[in-house]
Parts: sequence; structure tokens; C-alpha cells
Amino acid sequence: DTSVESLTPVKLRSWHIGWLYRGLASRVKEFAPDLIHVVSEPWGLLVEQALWTRRPVVAHGAENQSYAHGSGWEAPLRKVLATRHLHQLAGFASWNEAGIDLALERGLSTSVPLLVAPAAVSDPDPFLEAARTRPSCRTLLGMNSRTRYVGFVGRLAWQKGLQHLVDAVALLGRSDVELIVA
Repeated sequence: DTSVESLTPVKLRSWHIGWLYRGLASRVKEFAPDLIHVVSEPWGLLVEQALWTRRPVVAHGAENQSYAHGSGWEAPLRKVLATRHLHQLAGFASWNEAGIDLALERGLSTSVPLLVAPAAVSDPDPFLEAARTRPSCRTLLGMNSRTRYVGFVGRLAWQKGLQHLVDAVALLGRSDVELIVA
């Protein structure tokens, strides 16, 4: 069973790590998920909020050199939060091995599942080939060469968030952008 909830983030002043989501704890309690996957650095307050729910939390971060950066008091606070949160995580994903190593150095248990999930495309050839064949494909499909097409391929169910894509394309207010839904 899939459910999608949209919570509005609240930013605490100009604090980079100060994003909170009102209603997160009540939604988690209501849905009782088996796992919460948070795409945020281990020092982030979103990870803290997820851990407060007492559900297993997996953080997915990109830091690979140090958790102690930022101006003034942010650097030491990030280091403290990262260390505290890493001890509590049920799993961790990073963009590279250096990120995994950093998390392990700061206290992540070696017994939790780890994953390297690169944020880069390793082989550009399929995309380069698509770029070369794009004009002939557009002609074949009767698509305008000056129009920018945004595509969605998937099940037409509200859980997929298609309504957000429709709204985003509409907000662009551009006549040269068209949404294709398959």
C-alpha cells in the first residue's frame, strides 16, 4: 500500500540545517511505516525528526570529507548531531565510498546495511546516442523541434505525484513546454 503526504517545511531563520516538517510525527504514527528513508545529511534536523518517531531510519547523504563545516557555531553543532544520529541509524546510503567511510568514522555501526548510490551517471553513451537520434525521433512522432517536452511514464495513480508535475509545468507559464503522459 502506498501513500503520499505533502508536508510544508519550515526553515528556522537562515540556519542551513534548520528545516523542520510540521506534522511529520503524527503522519508517521498514523501510517506506522516499517522504515523511514531520509534524503538528508546525518547532521540534518530532518534526520533528528525522523529518529524521534522511534521507527528505523535510513539516512542518505552526500558528505564525504567532514561533518564539521559551516560558519560559526554550525560546524561544531553539525559534528555533534551527525555523531548522535549516526549511532541511531538503521542504515546509511552515500554517493560514494568516502561518504560511507566518514559515517563509519563518526560512529555509524558496521552492523547496519550500507549502500553506495552514486549521483552521477556512469556511462553517458546511451544519453549521447539519444541526443543524436532526437531530431529523427521527434519528426517520426510529429513533435515540434522548438518545444521542450516533459515526460511522465507510469501508473496514473495519485501516489505517483503526477498532479505535482502537472502543477509545476503549469506554473512555468510557457507555451514552448508540453507535458506528455504515458
